[in-house]
Amino acid sequence: MDFTRPIKTQTVVANSETVRDADVLILKEWANKLSAKEGARIAGMTPSGFKKVQAGEAALSYEKLMNSMRRDPELLARIFAQCGGNLNMSPNQFAAIARAVNSIMRGDDSE
Repeated sequence: MDFTRPIKTQTVVANSETVRDADVLILKEWANKLSAKEGARIAGMTPSGFKKVQAGEAALSYEKLMNSMRRDPELLARIFAQCGGNLNMSPNQFAAIARAVNSIMRGDDSE
């Protein structure tokens, strides 16, 4: 399977007038809860690049989105629900349960 992008394909840029608004808004809302430094650490990118996500000027690449969802259960729950997944609970409840389980698995007593 070849996943390379042909040279002449257009790069998709966040545009507030498209159907993708909800997707970009989810990322923007999530990103604005974090400092640029913390968000960049979670997503695996530079703080200046993360500031563009916070402003809604850019989205995340697939790789950076996957990194972010692995590291932040709240984002995972929001994206899962956006894709049609049924959580049977709020994203905040899901995130709290995921954090608690992760804390137990790591052996953290502080949380």
